[in-house]
Amino acid sequence: MAPKGNLTDECSIAMIYLTGLAEQINGSLSKIWPMNGSIYEFLKQCDSFFQFPTMPVHSADIRFFYEKPYLRQKINEFLLPGYPWYNQQFCDFIKRGLNNFSIGEANEPSTSSSTPTTTSNTSTSATTLVNPCASGGYRWNTTGITILNSTQITHAAHLFFDSNDTLYVVDEYANSVIWKLPKNAVNPILVAGQALSRGPNSSQLNLPQAVYLDSGQNLYVTDYYNYRVQKYINGSNIGMTIIGINGTAGTASNMLGGPRHLCFDSTEAYMYIADSDNNRILRFQSNSTSGTNGHIVAGGNGAGNGTTQLNYPWGIQYLSSVSSYFYITNYSGHTVMQWAPGNTSGSFIAGTPGVSGSNATLLNNPIGIKIDTYLNIFVVDYGNSRVQLFCNNNQTGTTIIGTGTAGASAKQLNNPRGIAFDSLMNMYIADSGNQRVQKYLKL
Repeated sequence: MAPKGNLTDECSIAMIYLTGLAEQINGSLSKIWPMNGSIYEFLKQCDSFFQFPTMPVHSADIRFFYEKPYLRQKINEFLLPGYPWYNQQFCDFIKRGLNNFSIGEANEPSTSSSTPTTTSNTSTSATTLVNPCASGGYRWNTTGITILNSTQITHAAHLFFDSNDTLYVVDEYANSVIWKLPKNAVNPILVAGQALSRGPNSSQLNLPQAVYLDSGQNLYVTDYYNYRVQKYINGSNIGMTIIGINGTAGTASNMLGGPRHLCFDSTEAYMYIADSDNNRILRFQSNSTSGTNGHIVAGGNGAGNGTTQLNYPWGIQYLSSVSSYFYITNYSGHTVMQWAPGNTSGSFIAGTPGVSGSNATLLNNPIGIKIDTYLNIFVVDYGNSRVQLFCNNNQTGTTIIGTGTAGASAKQLNNPRGIAFDSLMNMYIADSGNQRVQKYLKL
């Protein structure tokens, strides 16, 4: 095919489909496609390349935003320089997944409703991923499938998926290690820490809490009782301390009192640590070294249930492609807060401050948290052994996983802690009290 800038026509057409634009390509007008479920699932794999809202209300509102320095090119190499920016490297990445959804060629203009629809052709069939809080929205099978059990792990605390659907599992106690489980694999692979050997050296961990894999294949682990964050460079099993001072807890800005969960911004330039014992969220550059000062971006005013305080913050998510807020679980405050980074106060969006309970408006020691592109909130309600879904702007939750009573059956949980979704939106729960990881199929 003839190149267009440094893109082939095939890739140009692919980009136009993905952005919902109609553009003339070699005299043939491409079709505007709504964002169907398969496209949504595929685009989620591209998070390491770009930041973008992958499921907007209107298909014409889809955008890709330049994020990665290594994609920086001369301006005359860009397609549609006044709009999104692409290069052939990204396009080749996209092409590998084009068989996941209908694209085809169209020789005449067509119109598309902004309301998602179901599309199909002879080779593929894809159904729109509908807001789970909308009528007819997707749900999950409430019977869990055990993918890791007590013969493989000791205490699942946190889960993370990379772009290849490899699952990373924090095995807090007694193993104090990080496992990875490649897609369709049965047996996990040890990637950090020494099983049943807690400690402070560079090959050990001491009650790890959360894990993150960046686009450069570097692994980050919050190491609770070593009061540090460890970084493992591109597959190494030897960690380097980049945040905190090994073995020393403290309240100074270069120290941690007890790190729980962590998250990154979309550029992976900054990481955010839930410093639970100090009731604050700290921001550090991802290339920090031990002893570097962090910046308080939420809390830091002591433990409490006021809007300027956090009360043992544990879970945190920052999905800047869809929201400018942190979403934080207050373990001891029994709430979820929404907090803009750097603001002096936040707001309570789930639970009642200082009140634990098991009804639809209350929480009991919430830990894990995820938000989706509709700003619905998934909360792992540790003390109630359930997962609650709070629809956007609604403080009444719906139990979507678990019965609310601790147990070991396939429909029950026992003090769950972590939550993650694979590229097909199947849900995974770190069922810590049952020493297992459960998978729940999206219906």
